[in-house]
Formats: sequence, structure tokens, C-alpha cells
Amino acid sequence: GGDGFELWALDDLEAWRLRQRDIPEGSDHDGLLQFATAEKAAAFMDQASAAYAQCPTTGPESGNQGTESDPVHDRTRMASGSQGAPGEQAFTVRTWTERRFDDRWLEAPGGGVTLWARKGSLVAFSSTGGEYVGDTLREAAEGTPTFKNVVDLLGRR
Repeated sequence: GGDGFELWALDDLEAWRLRQRDIPEGSDHDGLLQFATAEKAAAFMDQASAAYAQCPTTGPESGNQGTESDPVHDRTRMASGSQGAPGEQAFTVRTWTERRFDDRWLEAPGGGVTLWARKGSLVAFSSTGGEYVGDTLREAAEGTPTFKNVVDLLGRR
């Protein structure tokens, strides 16, 4: 959320790894968390999805980033929810930018999306962000964000 949140369930984390790479006009990363038990991994997923659900869905409006005659105002939006993904539990978190035109808020290029999924004591996540997130044509062409990263991660031991 806006101020972040604490995840007590991370105390039960036994091992983790993170991979990050730059992509044109953005970045992506994925990771794998290994918990001591499936119950502790499920508790992490429950707590994380509940914490995201409590975050404000609309951020504050920015100051004018344009000119007086051509004002530009942005705000950040966020949505989270359960997802029909591989594994036993899954949810997504999506952020995007909106820009105000003539007193109407319209989605602007740029944003991010993260898929979280659990299988047993493993929790995997895959995230992508940048200028083209929300561009459905480009996402369809590139398959981003992909369930494949999470499936691959959950298949590893």
C-alpha cells in the first residue's frame, strides 16, 4: 500500500532467490520463497493478499507537471484480487497511472503487475513493470506478464 506493510510470516522463510532483468522501457523480476511448511506458506499468502486488499486503490493527485495553459495531472491506481493461476493459492497486484484530461481520468501508459502463487511450501512471484504495462497488444505479443515464469518456478525444487 501507500505506506507499505509488515509481513510477519516472512519470519518463517527458510530460503529465497530473486532474479531481475531490464527489458526495453521497463524491468521484470521473479522469485521463489521457500517456507518451513505449507501451512506457513499459506499464512504468508493469506496475509499478503489481505494487506494488498487494504491498500488505497487511488493515490493522491500529482501537482501540475505541465504548463498553466496545458496542465498535466497524474495519479496512481492499484487493484488486487484472487487469480485463477497455477498452484493452490494465487493473487495478482496491478498498478497503473491515470492522467486527467478535461476533468476525466484516463489510463496512461505505464504500470506494473505481479502474480503470486503458492504450491505446498513454495511461493513464487513474477512481476513486470514499465511503459508498456497495460498495452494489451504488446502484452499479448510478448506474453507479459506470464504465468509461465510462476509455473516454471513452482516446478523447481
